[in-house]
Amino acid sequence: MNSRLSYIDDGMHVTDLKRLAKKYFHSFHFLMDILALLPFDLILLVNKGISLSRFNRLAKCYRVWQFVQMTNVRTNYPNAFRILHIVVVCVVLFHWNAALYFKISLIYGIFTTDASAWEFNYLKNQDVWWVRCGQMLWAEIPEGHCSFNESGLGDPDIDRVNYLNEMVKYWENRSMLVSFSNFSKQYSLSFYWSSLTLTTSGQQPYPTAAMHNSLEIFDTIVGVLVFAVIVGSVGNVVSTMNIGRAEIQQLNDGIKFYMKYRHAQIQDEGVAVLGTIPPRLRGELAVHLHLENLRRIELFTECEPSLLYELVIRFTMKMFAPNDFLCRSGDLAKDMFVLKRGTLDVLSDNGEHYSRLTQGGIFGEMAILKPLGPLGKLLARRRYSLRSVGYSEVYLLSQEDALDVFSDYPATSLLLENNEIHLEDLVEKTKFNPFELSGTESVNEIFQLLKETLDTLDKELDTVYIKFAGSSSSLKKQVTKLEGLYLENRQLLKNTFMRTTKNSKQFNTSGFLHKIFIFNIFSRQCKKRPIVDIIKIFFK
Repeated sequence: MNSRLSYIDDGMHVTDLKRLAKKYFHSFHFLMDILALLPFDLILLVNKGISLSRFNRLAKCYRVWQFVQMTNVRTNYPNAFRILHIVVVCVVLFHWNAALYFKISLIYGIFTTDASAWEFNYLKNQDVWWVRCGQMLWAEIPEGHCSFNESGLGDPDIDRVNYLNEMVKYWENRSMLVSFSNFSKQYSLSFYWSSLTLTTSGQQPYPTAAMHNSLEIFDTIVGVLVFAVIVGSVGNVVSTMNIGRAEIQQLNDGIKFYMKYRHAQIQDEGVAVLGTIPPRLRGELAVHLHLENLRRIELFTECEPSLLYELVIRFTMKMFAPNDFLCRSGDLAKDMFVLKRGTLDVLSDNGEHYSRLTQGGIFGEMAILKPLGPLGKLLARRRYSLRSVGYSEVYLLSQEDALDVFSDYPATSLLLENNEIHLEDLVEKTKFNPFELSGTESVNEIFQLLKETLDTLDKELDTVYIKFAGSSSSLKKQVTKLEGLYLENRQLLKNTFMRTTKNSKQFNTSGFLHKIFIFNIFSRQCKKRPIVDIIKIFFK
């Protein structure tokens, strides 16, 4: 009975006993359970030969199908379980057919001595004679005493009856009889006949009665269907096992054809595809690849998990060929390297091998910190070169990205700066040229410097403008005063000029015309220019 079996209703797990009992009593399973519990086997108390009276117990076979369905969902090896399921079904069918074959054999008799009879008989399945000599564990006679002379076996004139008698007499004391029970003989031979018939393999004695023919026809029809089902089921299992690989292969072939047709760049397309991944999935991918490596760095052991998460999602992947230099000694330290696959050699200034990085190795973790003081100046340059031994897959974290993350975690940034104290002794012993450290600023620092410079220029321009406005006001007053004086004495200047021209001893026509031209210009510009400019033009 399954009146306490819980179920899911609209996504809710139902555990109320009344609802469970109501659902069970109104289900088909309740009727099958009642049918299986009916005491038909009490008939055996009257007649023990009616064993089919317990056939109603098969009504609970639906539990087997429930078990199969649940196991298919929960097992870690669904394909292996499906093959096992097919084998069990075949064994059950062979068993039932073998029982039917033996039942018909009992009707016609099983004690015949004809080996070619269709029915079962013990002559077809005799006990086994086993040799007791040779290399076997149970051997009692040495191997040299177990070699019967069979050189005359191919002679056509040999008396085969006497030859067989000699052979039987020779092996009589050198072999033992392995006896099997009658049930083992009956079941093994019946099962063998059933398996050959249902798989349409044939090679069986011809039927000699109507019931024989009926069973053969029924087994042939069922066997064809069973064989087709078995082959189809096994084929489905095999195709299911390879469906993931086939889909990936088909997808790869399509991608290769598309990239070849479009002449696509593999690296650029990969970056574009990675950019289409949702941020959360991209973050989980980065965490899976790099988080454990970051946690192993002593510098980040006390950092918050959220900060490490922000760092790992900013990693970028690059591929390097053999003998490619990732960085050289003396270069600006701008990136931290995490080796995902391959091998990298760390070289000193003179090219000597210093160490080797393998999968998961990290190089330049101090480069992502903000250069501060003597320590920052020291770490601004690479002290070692990094070279790829073979094809290497490396993930990079730039200093700009790291500082952008650290700006949101001021407490952690202070902790990271405190972790640098143990390098102060190294800094004091190292000599460097501060003029060689230009360009070590990050992008944010460069923008900040530009902003400060623009603010300073703005202030200076304001000061210059104020001074210019004051001086312009003073000059305007002076020019206005000069213009007033000129307007008052304009006629006097004209008369003086004319008298000077008449009294000139040498009259120069060209000079006179030139002065008149200048005077006209002077008169026209009186209303357009300040008096100072007009006076300059006149005297020139």
